[in-house]
Amino acid sequence: MRLQDIFYELLSMQEVDGGFEADVRLIPDNVIFKAHFPGFPVTPGAVQVRMATELLSLHEGRECLLERVSRVKFISPPLPGDTITCTFKGSSVSFSRDGSTITKMTLEYK
Repeated sequence: MRLQDIFYELLSMQEVDGGFEADVRLIPDNVIFKAHFPGFPVTPGAVQVRMATELLSLHEGRECLLERVSRVKFISPPLPGDTITCTFKGSSVSFSRDGSTITKMTLEYK
């Protein structure tokens, strides 16, 4: 099952120097937020990786299969209703909110 339109909505996608960016809005009433964590809902790391995989697949026009995740740093959790910019440059992926990086990771696909 895809997370797009259930967990997040794609607002825009554009080419940037050496990669691409996608702006997404996290849908605040998704069940994931009710379960993770009650009273302080945040986006789980696995969901962030899945969202990045879906966005890359959409950009590439084919299903990208995740092979490896490394150098993950969760700086600040994406929250319900946030608008997030997902930046892809080679195998480096970062999520930012209001211009500040909140997640960085290296993802390798085939």
